[in-house]
Amino acid sequence: MSPETTSPEPLCFVIPVLNEARALPGLVESLRPVLDERNARVLFVDDGSTDETIHVLRGLRDHDPRIGHIRLSRNFGKEQALSAGLKAVPDGHSVLVMDGDGQHTPEAVRTLLNEADAQPAAQLVFGVRRDRDYQSGLERGLSRLFYRMAAIGARQSMDPRTGDFFYARASAADVLRRFEGAHLVWKGVYGFVGLERRTVEIDIAPRGDGRSRIGMAARLGLAIRAMVWTSKAPLHLISLTGLLISAVAFLTGLYSIGEYFVTGVTAPGFYTLVVTQSLIGGMILLSLGVIAQYLAAILDNTSARPSVIVADETGMPEFHK
Repeated sequence: MSPETTSPEPLCFVIPVLNEARALPGLVESLRPVLDERNARVLFVDDGSTDETIHVLRGLRDHDPRIGHIRLSRNFGKEQALSAGLKAVPDGHSVLVMDGDGQHTPEAVRTLLNEADAQPAAQLVFGVRRDRDYQSGLERGLSRLFYRMAAIGARQSMDPRTGDFFYARASAADVLRRFEGAHLVWKGVYGFVGLERRTVEIDIAPRGDGRSRIGMAARLGLAIRAMVWTSKAPLHLISLTGLLISAVAFLTGLYSIGEYFVTGVTAPGFYTLVVTQSLIGGMILLSLGVIAQYLAAILDNTSARPSVIVADETGMPEFHK
């Protein structure tokens, strides 16, 4: 049975890119056999690249109308670029999301699509790394800690293995494109939607330049946004901590009053007072910082500003009618 028979829905690749001008021609050439087999289309989302990416994309479309692009007005981040790409794909199309840096090889794409064909009940099929050797021990430890914290009080589960390499059937793609917002976190979305999911292990090719463009500060920021998006646990923790501190302070006050009336002696407690005030002051500032993160998310998601701006969508591929 041919792939087109087992996967009747028209397929579109959605690939967010940022400054990938040198990698794009080779990526497209490697994907052509898959495009021919599946009669698929490719939509690149230029997330405000500052190199020749947009010119390369225009040249690729001139040579093959199945390959198209949209361009964002500036760099909004991968989460928003993916959202813009999903919204640009017409209804009734299944979607395969992948990176544009060459790590997701044609072999990995075929493995993902074959798994989707073999699991017709699955709405979302994720390609997960076979190993995590690319991460240091510290990075793996911090990643596990984050997901354990995010799971506390979360509205949905988050699978740390799932990322932005997945296949979504047309019905699932229609659901995903409903999500928007300045603090959108796709790892949280995948668990929130509650659709039938499957995973398949794949091998990832090394990065072209051998290193990630996302620094530790950016990862920390993404982790904080994900925590805010997926869970109200930090707010609950603040409430419980405040209640505990209030209870301790109340009991300490009762003890001091009782000691005064029983013994007539008041404990000096100068250093104890200083340490206690410092602790409480630090907790107040930390609590305000956590609350500020949620207020910032509310402000960003309720303001009149769009979460992403598409500057040019004249290079759309010729979709199936």
